[in-house]
Amino acid sequence: GKFDPPDASCAPNATARAAETAGGFVNASDFGRWRAYLNLPGTMGGSYSRHLNWLWPAGGVVYLWASSAVEWYYPGLEDGSTHATLGGGLDRDVGLVEALRRDASREAALRDGAAAAFDAFGSGTALERYWRDVAAAVSAGFRTARVLGSPGLRALAF
Repeated sequence: GKFDPPDASCAPNATARAAETAGGFVNASDFGRWRAYLNLPGTMGGSYSRHLNWLWPAGGVVYLWASSAVEWYYPGLEDGSTHATLGGGLDRDVGLVEALRRDASREAALRDGAAAAFDAFGSGTALERYWRDVAAAVSAGFRTARVLGSPGLRALAF
């Protein structure tokens, strides 16, 4: 079933890969040393999207783990353009990562896509725009202009 342990055929490949990926804690300020980043769903602190706010501008390829987690900006992301998706099985995922590492132009396009995703969704300007849009929609939906008063006052608020 879905939660059965992997069969023995996975063990040699997984064991070989484990030695390549083992390591200790890394401060976010050191993330720029790597050429790719994997964002996993869930968190021990902060939030899922907060982690992407660190990864997108770090200058590398961003990999997202396929999951049911959805953030407000997901409709603006495109697999193969803003990120690459992992979680399709060990052989598929290793093959994808290795193929991207051999293709400098695809890697560069994904790095550019990650930077564009940050500009559109993770930067201070983007977050301010999002919250202004949310506040304006709430204001329109609840017709708060009558409560807030003049259009000038509304302009200050929104």
